[in-house]
Amino acid sequence: EVTLQPLRRFELDAAILFSDILTIPHAMNLGLEFIAGKGPTFSKPVRDENAVLHLPIPDPEEDLGYVMDAIRLIKKTLNDKTPLIGFAGSPWTVATYMVEGGSSKQFSVIKRMLYRDPDLLHALLEKVTLSTISYLQAQIAAGVDAIMIFDTWGGVLTPEAYQTFSLQYMQRIIDALPNVHEGKTIPTILTTSRKLSTGVDARNVRNIVLMRPCNNMIEFKQIIGRGTRLYDGKDYFTVYFFCKSPS
Repeated sequence: EVTLQPLRRFELDAAILFSDILTIPHAMNLGLEFIAGKGPTFSKPVRDENAVLHLPIPDPEEDLGYVMDAIRLIKKTLNDKTPLIGFAGSPWTVATYMVEGGSSKQFSVIKRMLYRDPDLLHALLEKVTLSTISYLQAQIAAGVDAIMIFDTWGGVLTPEAYQTFSLQYMQRIIDALPNVHEGKTIPTILTTSRKLSTGVDARNVRNIVLMRPCNNMIEFKQIIGRGTRLYDGKDYFTVYFFCKSPS
């Protein structure tokens, strides 16, 4: 109902699934609660090897079936008149909540893990990535027309750490998602606060819409190369659409 309400009042180009980026850790039984004035809180944060080892990979139809049911119901109501966008949080962003135990301003716990035990953080990101892949694949099978990945906290990383602990895992998700489903192209949308530099090979980030502040559109256009349509976004944002040819 919340997904559909805006469409009744405005002529929008698409609807976005009303859900939460923490559905995956919730399905991992980490004791997620939303507390007034505090936001999301996990009673069982993930901070050591044993906790990571015992994290389950949720079954999207069994453990997250309510999301798939919502997608199917919304698609039936939309009757193919308006595209529906499904989404998930980036592995790094989701992991920040899982490690910190909730929202954070300093991200001190996960940054300590990043520098003191990067292998442990990679193991956690691996599990979140595999879970996200199956979750988004199930959303596509249920009927969404596009996928959005929210990299909300990518901006708290250094450029080098961003490529290592965020970008490479999002790339794996994008590569694992189907380009076409039942004859329909499925684009992937990435929203990130990270300002990319020429050190990022954007040509390897395909089938993606990237929103970010941009000071030099010509230079970035050269970086992303051929086969790219460029759009001006609202205010200082620019949206880039990377078209991945069907294999």
